[in-house]
Amino acid sequence: MTQYPQILKQLDSDIKWRKKKDLIQKFIEENSPHIKDEEAISKEFDIFWDKEKQQALANSSSSEGLDQEQFKNIISDYLYTDKLPRRADIISLKNKKTKLTERKTVFQNIKTIIIDFVERFE
Repeated sequence: MTQYPQILKQLDSDIKWRKKKDLIQKFIEENSPHIKDEEAISKEFDIFWDKEKQQALANSSSSEGLDQEQFKNIISDYLYTDKLPRRADIISLKNKKTKLTERKTVFQNIKTIIIDFVERFE
């Protein structure tokens, strides 16, 4: 347990890991006291990470009114191609039709959500 503050400090020093820090800290605080076998840590972390990822996907979809399956597919495509989806594809994620005057804002919001999601979980 004495190593954990050092690990968290190290995560702060790397921009790539900052967005993941709170999840890693949550795993350490909630799960590490219950894991007796050190070899199980990796497996338990993978299970935890996947659960948190699915929850974040559901929360983002729900709060923004997005089609969850399409949102998941767009993220997968973005990871595979390393290119953001087209504007029309991002806007089509909305469950409700988007007014023409709102499309720029909707596009920016969803684009930010996609980028943040990928930076946090990949």
